[in-house]
Amino acid sequence: MRICKNYQLAGLAFTLALCGLPAHAASPDAAEAVRAELVRLAQARGARDVQAEVTLTPPATPCAAGYRVTLPASFALTRFEVELHCGSDTRGHVARAKASAPQVVTRTPLAAGSPLNPDALTLARQALIRIDDALFRTEDAAGMSSRSPLKAGAALRARRLQASTLVKRGEDVEIVARQAGVEVRVAAQALAAGSRDEVIRVRNLASGQVIDARVSSKGEVEPVVR
Repeated sequence: MRICKNYQLAGLAFTLALCGLPAHAASPDAAEAVRAELVRLAQARGARDVQAEVTLTPPATPCAAGYRVTLPASFALTRFEVELHCGSDTRGHVARAKASAPQVVTRTPLAAGSPLNPDALTLARQALIRIDDALFRTEDAAGMSSRSPLKAGAALRARRLQASTLVKRGEDVEIVARQAGVEVRVAAQALAAGSRDEVIRVRNLASGQVIDARVSSKGEVEPVVR
């Protein structure tokens, strides 16, 4: 089965391509075939040690040739529609899954807009509700912040994240230029707000020159060479 879908995370489009997943043996048991496909989908997003149980309505009889499964592009595991293919026969069923996997959670409470630094995050087993909304690796949250306050131990959800604002409009920043092991820092003023890797305009306070610069970290930008 091929599944290709574009996801939108905090205004930054990225593509999750599952087209190249290796083929797996089809199961004669319908619920097991769906469970295996859910695990495979989660693993493609970086999940490990996924545990899942699936029930189908109506129940499906065994398929000697082994079931092939078609899942929706986006769905909640609590209830979703699934197509089961047995040879040339295709039937629709309603599936319900109870699943869990280690997911990215906060170590301490975080205010809305706080940068999600790696040292503030860890992995803990959590109920898996939406595979495309879960984060399974701490590095997946790099450069992001939460739209709302988070309690300690709260699982991060992709749809609730946004790119962290590392530079605010009007604040003092440093233009940092590095070349051949030499680093030069120049004081500047940000003329626009920006998140990591976003290009903004800054004014060199020494020369008054306005240049394009890429936000590299909090309060720091790098000159953009055109």
